Amino acid sequence: PEDLVTVTGTEDGSIYVWKNRMLWSNTRGAHKGPVFALCIPDEHPNLVLSGGKDGGIVIHLLDASEHGKGLTPLSVIDATKLEKPPRVISERHSIRALACCSAGPGWLRLAFGTCANDVMQVEIDVRNSRSISLLQHTLCAVVHGHAGSAVKALCAHPDFPEFATAGQEGMLRLWNATEHSLSACVQLGHAGSAVDYSLALN
Repeated sequence: PEDLVTVTGTEDGSIYVWKNRMLWSNTRGAHKGPVFALCIPDEHPNLVLSGGKDGGIVIHLLDASEHGKGLTPLSVIDATKLEKPPRVISERHSIRALACCSAGPGWLRLAFGTCANDVMQVEIDVRNSRSISLLQHTLCAVVHGHAGSAVKALCAHPDFPEFATAGQEGMLRLWNATEHSLSACVQLGHAGSAVDYSLALN
């Protein structure tokens, strides 16, 4: 019978590959810190995606054959450096969830959730397993939110359909009340407890 292959992440950043009940390979230092999320795309079972506290998403090639090498890293996505406004990912926001689905032949649509309650989506070109690339222009936000605790600060703009919120995680967010979407996001560096608009600065 075919071997049952299982992949698990550890608190020290290692990723284990198991065959049946036996540890088959150990990839040490896959992440700097705990591995929080793992995903194997249905359409590409030879790929393993891992996400960690370091804000990185690593795409690995899985070779579970008899003389295979286990996991080989192919590409690293640093989610803290993805630049597309409104910027919602900071160095404090680790990857907590990963999910993949097909976006067409040779393409993957990757969704990832952060500890800041944001869910982002991006497409990946996997037509050449040795040269996997992320399509930066496809990066978009699916859901935004404040993380950690209740929103401590809220203020509506006196003239425009906009309001501002701040939370304990140290993020100030501006929202478009008409489109029900996030307009901008700024990392304060400390918890937010009050927010207001100053018309004198207009």
